[in-house]
Amino acid sequence: MKPKYYLTLAIVIIIALGIIYSGYESVLNQDTSTATVVRTDTKIANFEAETIDNETYVFKSGAKVRVFEVFAEWCLPCRKSVPEAIEFANQNKSVEVIGVAFRDVPFKVREFEKEYGKFETTILANGKVEKALGISSAPQTLFVKDDRIVYRAYGLTSSEELKNILLLIK
Repeated sequence: MKPKYYLTLAIVIIIALGIIYSGYESVLNQDTSTATVVRTDTKIANFEAETIDNETYVFKSGAKVRVFEVFAEWCLPCRKSVPEAIEFANQNKSVEVIGVAFRDVPFKVREFEKEYGKFETTILANGKVEKALGISSAPQTLFVKDDRIVYRAYGLTSSEELKNILLLIK
């Protein structure tokens, strides 16, 4: 190749990296209020899952409102939704907020938690969890009362939005 082709190739690569980086930054700097909230009445079967701390989480019907925050280490929007969900959990002690690591490996989840925050309980999604909760993407937030998903938020949510959804349940 001639030197001018190397220069052209270098410029193209630099432009492509700039476009990729700007897309990455735009996702991280989005307003956190982009969720689509849907009222549901979906029954959840009891299930068990391994936690990130190698314990067993058992879901059973209960009167307490539970919020499942579905996230993944590889999910860029989750880097904003998880801290918001943790802030919501800290402000609403009457609600149990459970992280659901979706299609992830434990060591990556631990790295993610060190950087973006840790839920009191984080379960690892397995086929049973995905089936019971009806999850197929992240980020997603499920509000559960008794044995039913009553609200499902698809996409980024702010702690304020989570609080507003909680008010609809009580």
